[in-house]
Amino acid sequence: MSAQWRVGLYGGADWCSRSIRYGYDYARTRTTVPGGVVGLTGQYNFLDWLGIRMDVHMQWRNFNDTYSVIKDKYRYRNTYLDIPLMASFSFGGKKLRGYANIGGYAGLWMSKDV
Repeated sequence: MSAQWRVGLYGGADWCSRSIRYGYDYARTRTTVPGGVVGLTGQYNFLDWLGIRMDVHMQWRNFNDTYSVIKDKYRYRNTYLDIPLMASFSFGGKKLRGYANIGGYAGLWMSKDV
């Protein structure tokens, strides 16, 4: 195998849950709202067993806060940008192959909407 590019798109949904002890804040409830992720992935293989991989993806993590005593409801939408950069190692034979990705990660909390 000679040098080769791999490029792809991905997306999905998620449900994040938060668990916080409120003590005397018994009137507060937190519910989960669906979020999502979309991204682009790319990999360049130098050799049969060695390549470099980079992903760029945007995530939305959401939840609601409700205060039953004062009838207020807040919806939080957090947006994150994540960029992992990895060396990709492949090992095994022709019928069964494994891989390992080793590298660093950069992330940015883009926004919080209330």
